[in-house]
Amino acid sequence: MKNNPLIVGSPSLPSLEKVIPHLKKIWNNNIVSNNGPYLNKFERRLEQYLGVKSVITFCNATSALISLLKCLNLKGQVITSPFSFIATGNVIYLSGLKPKFIDISKTNYNIDPGLLNNISFNSISAIMPVHTFSKPAFVEEFQKIGRKEKINIIYDGSHAFGAKYKNKSVLSYGDASVVSFHATKLLTTLEGGAVITNNMALSKKLRLFRNFGFDQTGQAKLIGLNGKLNEIQALIGLLQLDNIEEILSKRKKLAMYYRQKLEKVSYLFLSPKYKDHDDNHSYLPVEVNKKSGINREKIFNTLASNNIFCKKYFDPIITNQPAYKKYISKNSSFKNAESLSKKILCLPIYPEMSLEDVDYILNILKSIEN
Repeated sequence: MKNNPLIVGSPSLPSLEKVIPHLKKIWNNNIVSNNGPYLNKFERRLEQYLGVKSVITFCNATSALISLLKCLNLKGQVITSPFSFIATGNVIYLSGLKPKFIDISKTNYNIDPGLLNNISFNSISAIMPVHTFSKPAFVEEFQKIGRKEKINIIYDGSHAFGAKYKNKSVLSYGDASVVSFHATKLLTTLEGGAVITNNMALSKKLRLFRNFGFDQTGQAKLIGLNGKLNEIQALIGLLQLDNIEEILSKRKKLAMYYRQKLEKVSYLFLSPKYKDHDDNHSYLPVEVNKKSGINREKIFNTLASNNIFCKKYFDPIITNQPAYKKYISKNSSFKNAESLSKKILCLPIYPEMSLEDVDYILNILKSIEN
């Protein structure tokens, strides 16, 4: 058994030797928050890297999503996916709106746009698909629907930093996207998030909103919240951006090795590839073949007993969480999302892993079917 546990994800933190000189600068200039120099540099670097006009950072992705929904002045319902982390649904309720959950595609893990053909958009003001496991969420189809129905298309892109679709950042699609910089994410600021948009009027409003609504004169132009990212968090993000290509390269190497070896594990299906998608490999999802007769719980527990810790994303789905039961119609059906949630496992993948670590995981997986 491995002495050190292999977990589903681990932050790729910069070395303390690189952090400390910058910490001294922060201490010397005595600016730790309120749009300091490190935060401004971090946002400009993100804009360059993503190829977008504006990145507005926040203390976390939940605050970023709430701020985006409020600044768009949305009313009524927002369509989203039940196959996501609970924050995707929470932010809609917390913004004074109602989520309308739509089932997912079996192959893309995200809202199936074909299921929107026969619904009324009278009370719907936005669609918020999720780029689950960095897979682009039918962006062309949703763009057409947004134009036809004159509603906003915004993306929960929490998983999608570093991923591309048709040679563009996945986060550059739609009216706006939100990304997470949580500790578990590919690029982390320990806690954090950001709104990505090419709409400069929306960007200006978001910058006011994250600072209580205050403008540069100290007057509150709107009612906002305190959603600012601080200087130390921005520093961590900047230092990670310096190594982002190396981080992505290491993840890709591990993922390709996994895929090659997993083809020999008969009871697991690999996550299907998506055309024109450059995966960021922030997650390594596999599906358990129910026809194999091998139970997911057995796999999960066997791995855990060997110091390998996976995640059952997303089980239960949002609509099956206790807090949501009273809001969901008994006639609602999310059979694809529910089915997937009962057979998916995300295996450990992070740059500090070795190919030997992957071999260890695969040997345990192979032993289960023998």
